Amino acid sequence: MPKNTAEIGQGTLGKEQEVRAASPSEECAAQDPLPQPSPGDVPFGGAPLEFELKRKAAESSVPLPETGWTQAEIRDAASSEIELERKEIWKRTLEQYADRLDGDPDAPPRAQELFSTVPETGHTVDAPYSRIMANLASLGDLGDAQMLQEQSGHEFCYDNTAQRWFRFNGVIWKRDGNRQVRREVSRLAEFYDKAAFQQKRKIREAGRGEVTEAKGVLRSIRSRSKALRGYSIDRVLDEAASGDNSMGIAGNEWDQHPELLACANGVIDLESGKLHRGDPKLYLRMASPYEYHGLHAEAEPFDEMLDMVFCGNAELRDYFERVVGCAATGLREKKIWCAYGPKGDNGKSILFETLAGVLGDFAGNLKVDLLLDQRKQQNEEPYLIALKGRRMAVASEPPKNSYFSLERVKMLTGSDTVTARGLYMPDPLEFKPVCKIFVHTNFVPRLKNADQAFLKRLVIVPFHASFVAPEAADPSRHMYPRKPEDKIKELFRQHGPGILSWVVRCARRYLRNRDLSEPECVRKAGSSYEQEYDTLGDFIRSCCELADSGIKTRAKVLYDVFALWLELEKGVPPERIIKSRSFNADMRQRFDDHDSNVLYFKGICLKPEYKGSAAELRAQWEKKADA
Repeated sequence: MPKNTAEIGQGTLGKEQEVRAASPSEECAAQDPLPQPSPGDVPFGGAPLEFELKRKAAESSVPLPETGWTQAEIRDAASSEIELERKEIWKRTLEQYADRLDGDPDAPPRAQELFSTVPETGHTVDAPYSRIMANLASLGDLGDAQMLQEQSGHEFCYDNTAQRWFRFNGVIWKRDGNRQVRREVSRLAEFYDKAAFQQKRKIREAGRGEVTEAKGVLRSIRSRSKALRGYSIDRVLDEAASGDNSMGIAGNEWDQHPELLACANGVIDLESGKLHRGDPKLYLRMASPYEYHGLHAEAEPFDEMLDMVFCGNAELRDYFERVVGCAATGLREKKIWCAYGPKGDNGKSILFETLAGVLGDFAGNLKVDLLLDQRKQQNEEPYLIALKGRRMAVASEPPKNSYFSLERVKMLTGSDTVTARGLYMPDPLEFKPVCKIFVHTNFVPRLKNADQAFLKRLVIVPFHASFVAPEAADPSRHMYPRKPEDKIKELFRQHGPGILSWVVRCARRYLRNRDLSEPECVRKAGSSYEQEYDTLGDFIRSCCELADSGIKTRAKVLYDVFALWLELEKGVPPERIIKSRSFNADMRQRFDDHDSNVLYFKGICLKPEYKGSAAELRAQWEKKADA
């Protein structure tokens, strides 16, 4: 077998030879090609180590068709030639510069010694030479920042708003909790070490007039190396994160791709259901903890649970799947969904816990107090900050007899910008919520007044199934045997990839036509709720008459009677009665108004028995109550 590079050329065939017999090694290569990764083998950000080792081993043993040699044989031959050339160069050096050489001149230094200080970081950029490093050293911290960006700009970035460094893990950006970026700055000193070694050699080779300048360059290089191992690390990081086209970002670049969903092994395009490699330029920070095994992966236990939870109602399950698909995207939807089951143990809690677990970072718990009207206001801004970027927010079990805060629900489900300041944040943060809000409860919070805009946002999804003791189970009445909760959770965790595929199918379907039309059972539940809590509508039916537009009634008269009716007829405490401004706003949604100096509503008047002064009406109701 040939052992030098000259024989490599002798082994290749001339152009005039059109046909030759395949060598045994080539036949082996044709029968046993290089291993190819299966879809599950290659995570985003690169192939796994085990696969790379297999490929390199195969490449070393497969001959190249042009030469008939394997890569390992070519490397051995090239190394032999390099070693001979190195010794020849050293021999000539001894003849010309023997008086300037330090140490033992009998043998040249090994190649490993020349590069022993160069870090093996896996970067694709080669270490700069001494001349380039000298130029960078002359720039001080700015030069080091440029080198850091060249070496690590694809792996680290700094959020100037959050004032934190982040590191790309191959799929998403994660907080650099152990401050690895500081180690990356220190490693830059090793490039200066290599440049210093090369500069020392230049000094030995330099003429008398060049030595002084060369030694000055060496001092500059050594100074930067020392600084990078100590006091200048913070200054270099600050310089690297400042300005346009630097390693710093403003903070509003995060998670700006509503139709992408990152997962453990890549980034899913929710429109097509295809998996793609992670890309640091997408600036994604959230991901599902599960791997994506393709659009058609199944989770049979979860599928069976959905059938039981929705009592075999295909329309209701179909609607819920479209809602989940909407929640998996980052698109805004002005809705709040209440998963309402008047009885406990109906499966809604474990269903939403499973969905939140599959969505991972995209889902979060929502403090239910943010949705309720409360007398004592707390500092809620840290809880609002936690919703930034979330696609699904789940609140559970509001207290009985609680009331929705219409203003807060509209704020969280609307398209307006929310401003909040987190703990230890120097400046307030502005963002537009994209989370879809889900409340699973046995008691739907009440309304002070049936605001029509709010009622359009509220969707009540009925949960009528029951999970009971095995001996009490009766599937015909939608009473199913209850299983240990911890076992169900573990089973669903094992089927996490299949549930993730189901979520992707739901999102793909939603994105196709954006259809969230409600089935009859959902519309019926919403209508019942509206009738129960539409106190203004009840007041109009009980105390007023509808008339033509020529008849009008003063707004203040209507409100005074409304407030008395709530207090004396419905037993509402005076402090919980809505103010006249809210009353007028709700009336404007139902009737035309006439406003000169005094506000009137057209087409409505009080029934005769409710006309009179407040004292007369109070006496009338008290007499009615005594009777």
